[in-house]
Amino acid sequence: MKKLTLNDITKYVSWNYKSQAYEVQILPKSENIYTEVIKNNTRNNWLKITNEYELLIKAFPFINNISQNIIQNSIEKMECIKTMIYLSISKKTSEKIILEESDCKNSEHIQIAKRFVSELNRIMYKFNAYEVFANKSFVCFINNKPLICNIDVILKNKNSLYVIELKTSRVNFKEKYNAELYLDQLALEQSGEYRVVEMLILNVSEQQIVMKYDKLPKNGENKIKKIFLEMV
Repeated sequence: MKKLTLNDITKYVSWNYKSQAYEVQILPKSENIYTEVIKNNTRNNWLKITNEYELLIKAFPFINNISQNIIQNSIEKMECIKTMIYLSISKKTSEKIILEESDCKNSEHIQIAKRFVSELNRIMYKFNAYEVFANKSFVCFINNKPLICNIDVILKNKNSLYVIELKTSRVNFKEKYNAELYLDQLALEQSGEYRVVEMLILNVSEQQIVMKYDKLPKNGENKIKKIFLEMV
C-alpha cells in the first residue's frame, strides 16, 4: 500500500465500523513519532486513542437524536458502497476509475457507487489530478495529544492535495461536515509535505451533489480542539 505522508498509518490499522474503533493489523517498527503512537497505544489489537468519528459525535450530539436503527442501516449501506469505491480506486490502471462491484448484490448500492465514480472522474478531470488514494488514515497532534483521522478519497496533483468525503445521508449536517474537513486538513498538512488546496463533500443523495468546504471560524476550530482535549 503506497504511503502518502509521514503520518500516513493506513497499512497498520483498519476501521471496524461495527465497533467504531481502529484495529491494529501490524505493529510498526520504530519509524517516527506517528508510528510510535500506534506502538504505545495498542491494547489487544485495538488502537486506544481518540478518533475523528468519536470526536465529531461528541461535538455534534444532535445526531444521536436520530433512530439508532436508521443510523445503523445508513452506516451499513455506506460501508458497502465505500467498499466498492475503495476497491475501484485501488485497481485503477488508467486515467478513469472503473467501478468494481466486489460481492455486492444490492442494485441500489451499485447504482449509488456508479454515481460516485462518475462524479469522482469528473472532479479528477477538473483538477487534472489522476493520482488517487482511498481510505487513508493519519495520526495528527493537537496540543501534543494524538488524534486519528480517516479520509475517503484524496486526489494528488503535483505537490497539492484535494480531499473528498463521501456521504449518502439525506439530512444536511453541514456544520459537522465542515468540522470533519477541518480535521482532515489538519491531519494531512501536519507533516508539512503537502498543501490541501480544495476540500469537498460529495453526496449523491443531495440536490447539490458537491459541497465545498466553508472554512471554520476561529471559535469553531477552538470548540473542536476544546472538546478533543476534554476527551483525552
